[in-house]
Amino acid sequence: MSVYGLKIKDADGSTLKITPNMPYVVDSSQVVMSNELIDTDKYYAPVYLPNYATVPIDNVNVMINAFLLNVRINVGVTSIGTSYSATAFADSFTTQYTKNLSTGVMTSWTPGINQNPLTDSEWDLITSIYPEIYWDKLSDTTITFVKIFAAIRYNVYDASASSYIDSYVVGKNGIEKADYTIIMNKKETG
Repeated sequence: MSVYGLKIKDADGSTLKITPNMPYVVDSSQVVMSNELIDTDKYYAPVYLPNYATVPIDNVNVMINAFLLNVRINVGVTSIGTSYSATAFADSFTTQYTKNLSTGVMTSWTPGINQNPLTDSEWDLITSIYPEIYWDKLSDTTITFVKIFAAIRYNVYDASASSYIDSYVVGKNGIEKADYTIIMNKKETG
């Protein structure tokens, strides 16, 4: 532990030591998310670190928040006597993707076209919807830019595969913009 730095003390005796290794904000802004995949089969918004060369990933922290998001579903309503039930189906009119979380590779996925609850082998039931926003580190150990992933995630029962999958909708049909703040743990020289 360094003995150097500026020590600040309040009336209660609490102290804070300011040293050259204190975390500090290097960038804070908003990014517009792409409507298409980049790098052929991945999805992220690159945010370059200002005035920095390659930086160890352990020296960087990122806070991200979805700013403008859109959700689209098909709803089927059925009735039996005086009772009604509504079921949400995956929308086949927007491009959807599945994602390999270890490689970042996204693959196009098309929901069933027939949204008729009586033809259950052709519809894909939505069980949950939420925004998914994170710093996509993958296996990087050093970086020159941060990869911000922001999409609407649908948990869907894929009837054709008889299993649950997570599908993602991106850009103007998913999350259009994301606010971010990038914090460095210590100053890097480049």
